[in-house]
Amino acid sequence: MNAKTWADFLTAVAGPNAPTSNQSEIARVAGVSTATVSRWVSGDSRPKAEQVIGVARAYEVSPLHALVAAGYLEQAEVEGEVEVPRALAIADYTELELAQEMLRRVDRGEGAVLEQPVDVDHPAWAAVGGSAQDDIESLPNAAKSDAREVEEDEHTP
Repeated sequence: MNAKTWADFLTAVAGPNAPTSNQSEIARVAGVSTATVSRWVSGDSRPKAEQVIGVARAYEVSPLHALVAAGYLEQAEVEGEVEVPRALAIADYTELELAQEMLRRVDRGEGAVLEQPVDVDHPAWAAVGGSAQDDIESLPNAAKSDAREVEEDEHTP
């Protein structure tokens, strides 16, 4: 939606009769008087940012577009609208999204932790089950000796 003015935005979201018959409905959803909406439509007053956002949400339109129409933001500031992240629970993300985030961090040089070997006493090993020695024993013979050497080197004072 690219309404040039706040009045244009109201007309677009509330329908072509917004400047007249739908002003009471706009007033209701915005929590203001019909007279206030009339002043918005005529350009005699400007809504508060909170009112702009409230109207946009009531009509299920992006608040960013409403804030542009009301003059609080420039169109260039909302190009490629920002996606609001979901809750920060890992279970909310797909494996693909997690992998993409890891790659993004590595590409930006934020993945230095991935270059460090995980110590066998690290809490991450607890999720694997059993002891670190059990994990070493389950490796092929050539890898067992390498793993034991790493373990001995890391635990030698």
